[in-house]
Amino acid sequence: MKQLHLENINNWPEITEQVEIFKDGKLIGNLSPNEPILTRNVKDIISEPIRYLIPAYQRGYRWGKKQVIDLLNDIWEWGKIQSKLPTSENTKYCLQPIVLKKNDTNKYDYDLVDGQQRLTSIYIILKALKALEVINQSANYSLSYETRIGKNDDSIGSEEFLKDYIFDSNLADKNIDFYHMNNAFQNALDWLGEDEERKQKWYEYLINENYGAFFIEYNATQAGDERSSERIFIGLNAGKISLVESELVKGLFLKTNNFSNNKAKLSIIEISTEWDRIERKLRDKNFWAWLGQDETDQPRIDYILSIVAKSSNFYSYFENQLNIENPNMDEIANILWLQVKQCFMTLEDWYDDFKTYHLIGFLNQIDKKKNKISNYYYKYLDDNLNFVEETNVYEILEKIDDISYGDKEVYKTLLFFNILTCIDNKIKFRFDDFRSSDYDIEHVSPHSQFDKLNKIEREEWLDEIKKSGLFNEELNKYEYRDFGTDDIFEQFYSDLTDSKRLDDIDSLGNLCLLDENTNRSYGNKPFPLKVKTIIEVDIDQNKGNYILPATKNVFLKYYSGLNINNITWEDSDAECYLEKIRNTLKTFMEKENDYKI
Repeated sequence: MKQLHLENINNWPEITEQVEIFKDGKLIGNLSPNEPILTRNVKDIISEPIRYLIPAYQRGYRWGKKQVIDLLNDIWEWGKIQSKLPTSENTKYCLQPIVLKKNDTNKYDYDLVDGQQRLTSIYIILKALKALEVINQSANYSLSYETRIGKNDDSIGSEEFLKDYIFDSNLADKNIDFYHMNNAFQNALDWLGEDEERKQKWYEYLINENYGAFFIEYNATQAGDERSSERIFIGLNAGKISLVESELVKGLFLKTNNFSNNKAKLSIIEISTEWDRIERKLRDKNFWAWLGQDETDQPRIDYILSIVAKSSNFYSYFENQLNIENPNMDEIANILWLQVKQCFMTLEDWYDDFKTYHLIGFLNQIDKKKNKISNYYYKYLDDNLNFVEETNVYEILEKIDDISYGDKEVYKTLLFFNILTCIDNKIKFRFDDFRSSDYDIEHVSPHSQFDKLNKIEREEWLDEIKKSGLFNEELNKYEYRDFGTDDIFEQFYSDLTDSKRLDDIDSLGNLCLLDENTNRSYGNKPFPLKVKTIIEVDIDQNKGNYILPATKNVFLKYYSGLNINNITWEDSDAECYLEKIRNTLKTFMEKENDYKI
């Protein structure tokens, strides 16, 4: 099969056989001979008052900062090079294909079957250039997303938002499409505004007659392609231009032949709206972190689809059921969609229930495979989800006195104790802050009993010692000696801490979870200086460090009873702390019925 590489061609050649099209080394499409393929200069496209409809089966606008900046940079760098060459040597910059299908209504000219992300981005960038007063008029074409068509004067559709409200960040919060459109606009403004030369010249590079950008346009209607827009879209994206699986699944759900004619429109809009709500909720940082997931620009609804399909490769599951010619296809589509909704709404209910929020959240944090939520969900449907069993609290309690630094159970036990502390104290664990940093297993009393302190730290530590009144006898021994001398201070520190040394420095009673930034900041300092650092970090929330509730309690000696000192962490403190962990786990186990959902 013949191959065409877009970066190596200037004018589109005549196609006499099946051709694979490559851009930047990647296959982006296949073309057959005699198809109506046109090369369309961006300059011509933006000047035509064409009305494009992006059908509901497609994803909404999803370009992030990287894609927008990449497009801006590509046109800029291309133009800089080409503008220095003789006209005879110029070549044009090829954007990826756009695919059109004649729209069946009088309101729009074409269904934009493929290429909507790039065409929308060009429109948004031109709006940014107009806002910067570089050009007087932006694109003449209009784009309307079928799932974002305004219904009345109080409802702004995508066409109106792009034309008149793209700058409105408050309105952008109304839905996920407007959010991405507004972000793209702001990113374009920032990039163009950073450099006066590229702000003034970028548009010229885009539309230049000799080396400007062009699209490859395929008009399916002119080609006599009788397939529906949906079928063309799925054919393109299943075997040619790659989309993520969830976007293809959305296309399967929103095929009009899945629904009887009298309710097709209503069903398509309903599913599109609900799909958007699910995606928007999954973009809530704490909700996503609660699920044990890390930040990603990819669609997040695939998380729900994989649970319903019981497989990470979920597209084939939905394709097998939604591509079958069946007179009851609308019923099958609705049943499948109800399964998706039920799954998401169950997770949403768990998130809103205080106890379940903490316990499911804990299980998701320790689930290294990232997929056990599916097991929890189906156990719940079978009325067989038991939190005492899932947390393995029996096994932890059996060995709790022997757990020590280096054992795999330490992290899980300390995190679970923090989660139960939140439940008992009716405070909400911050999963988004927790996942924003790595947490270390830290010794409360320093693992090494002396780490050289600077002068200020020495003075702070000595001041704490003197104020405590607990070590006057030790201080009197050094009454006439200079603590500013390294040897003298080290000897005094060693005498004092050796007398309070823990029997087992690595026991669970001397361990806590601490975020790596705070841990690195206080190093191996003596106990009172660690306390000071913990308090400062906890007060200053702007630093973004999340001190876990049980960790804070440890350094404030919350578990140590009344006879305490704030200078050292001793065996009695460690014993009280371990006992609190033990009793908290026992209480959880004994109140098993209180945690059922």
